[in-house]
Amino acid sequence: HNDTRHPHLHIVSVSIDADGRKISDAFIQRRLNQIRKEIEKRHGLIQAEHIGQQQEAIRAREGAEGQEQKEQQRIGAIVGKAIDTFTFGSLDSFSGYLRSQDVLMKVAAGRSKAGVTFQVIEKSGKLTRPVTASKLTCKPTSDRLEALFAAQAERHAKGCQNMTATVHERLNRYECLTETDYKTTLRKAGIQVSDRGGVYLYVQSRAGVVGQENELDPTLCRQALLTRF
Repeated sequence: HNDTRHPHLHIVSVSIDADGRKISDAFIQRRLNQIRKEIEKRHGLIQAEHIGQQQEAIRAREGAEGQEQKEQQRIGAIVGKAIDTFTFGSLDSFSGYLRSQDVLMKVAAGRSKAGVTFQVIEKSGKLTRPVTASKLTCKPTSDRLEALFAAQAERHAKGCQNMTATVHERLNRYECLTETDYKTTLRKAGIQVSDRGGVYLYVQSRAGVVGQENELDPTLCRQALLTRF
């Protein structure tokens, strides 16, 4: 019959032999499988084991594609929200912010390798498969991102100036403080400070600004502040 994923047939037999005696059912499954294999070969039928392997391969592929789609949607949501919420001064600061959201952004240079890819950083530290910018709804290619940052330049610069003033106002409250104190007092003012490879990244969610230390003030660079902590 043909009402399943693949056409197949059933063979039905009695459990009594030609002399009227009950046929032994010892190891019946193994014996019937052997008979079935012989019939498949004799009549040129598709072997059932091969169908099982094909179905397993299909399920594995569908599972991988489903997982990849989930990762793509997750990355798209994080990247899209970052673009809609904050202003950035460069691809570097944009990449640094995404890293804090467990998304690794890579920009490849060169004519043959040019492009932007994103990967989820799992808790184990393992990276998921790269997703190209063109596959995301917001299409965050390097050209489009740089054009966006250029259009935001004036607003971004003003946001960095305001954030610099807030940081200095907080710093002036202390004669001496630790690095932990610095991050804590800025957090109370609505500014998150993270250390990205020895470089500070400042994020002010309420104002919608993400700035690297060199976009604020030379005195607010981590190396300069280490002498004050």
